[in-house]
Amino acid sequence: MGITTLLKLVSPFHWQESVNFFKTKKFVLYIFLGLAIYGVAYVHGLSNKPIHIDFLKGQEARIKINDNEYLHILKSGTVNLEDEAGHKLHTIKVSDIPALQKALMPVGFELKAFATVGGSIGANRQTQPEAGIGVSFFKLWKANIDVWATQYAGYIGADYQLCPNSGPLVGIGRGWAGDDVRIYAGWQWKF
Repeated sequence: MGITTLLKLVSPFHWQESVNFFKTKKFVLYIFLGLAIYGVAYVHGLSNKPIHIDFLKGQEARIKINDNEYLHILKSGTVNLEDEAGHKLHTIKVSDIPALQKALMPVGFELKAFATVGGSIGANRQTQPEAGIGVSFFKLWKANIDVWATQYAGYIGADYQLCPNSGPLVGIGRGWAGDDVRIYAGWQWKF
């Protein structure tokens, strides 16, 4: 009975029955759980990855940190912490440098200010050029969730970083008079 149950779990025919029976709720849950497990493993893998430095086209370097410890950059680009005699004490990983670990995290909360210029259209089809400032507060790889204010309305929306400090921005908001729903599209530059 245990093997039959296991075979039903991996059988595409039985999965099709489950999807039809539960109207895809179970299937969506499996996809969500799989993506969550993959995301945790991806972040964990990034933080335990040794850093790699391309230094002077494959040459080595030794940098003195204190009296008896040195950073040794190998020809391969790997960075090791060594003692005076050259014995390896530790290979430097991303998790050893908090600023680098934070920069490589694909998902997380952050507060970055930006300026934006674009245009909007209201419910009554009135278009306006707009400029304003805002803040990005959540990142997901290169996409961010933002809030911003312009001279005509306050918005919530998303941007995608095409360049390191700028990218397109779209959102929906309410006019300052409170009776006009507006859709915004523009470009943002982070400070």
